[in-house]
Amino acid sequence: MIFNLSGKQIQLSPSFSTYAKFEIEKCIFKYYNNPISSNLKLSKIKHAYYINIVVYLNNKMRFLSLANGKTVVIALENSLYKLSKQLRRYKRKIKNHSRVKSFDKHNLLNFNVDAFKLTNQFDNVNEKIPLIFAEIDSDIEILTVTQAVEKLSSDFKPALMFRNVNHSGLNMIYKRNDGMIGWVDPRGLRSTLQI
Repeated sequence: MIFNLSGKQIQLSPSFSTYAKFEIEKCIFKYYNNPISSNLKLSKIKHAYYINIVVYLNNKMRFLSLANGKTVVIALENSLYKLSKQLRRYKRKIKNHSRVKSFDKHNLLNFNVDAFKLTNQFDNVNEKIPLIFAEIDSDIEILTVTQAVEKLSSDFKPALMFRNVNHSGLNMIYKRNDGMIGWVDPRGLRSTLQI
């Protein structure tokens, strides 16, 4: 981890630099193993010291902690307390989100297995119901109808849902049994609808 320490109109001693680096690393590594960098800025306004700590866990995730105190050490402890609280909450949020996601996936898989085991009770033939897969992470692109037809042909898929460039509504194209391509544009009478 890259560590930067700077002081505004304050002379920083090497012992404080070493102490601050040790305490910040201890605080961060308690929750995350591979942060990118941390920056500590120290300033003094009248009789109070202000410490601003910025931690980058990755290119997108940044944590900011600003605190003050009568001495430099108290200001550092206050700032580290706030930083620790933020890191702990973020880690808990990620952990809870992954638990919910794995729980949902498990339930979805169980649902699909149970649906596969069901038999057609209206006929005496024991035909199995096909699996239904939810495409949750699919991106719906904004395309013209021509672009969508080209994409459908190049991806070798039986159907494609897209947002129509002309009106931003959802459209679908699909390969018909006769070899032609069908286009579903459920626009209806949007201009006359009143919401």
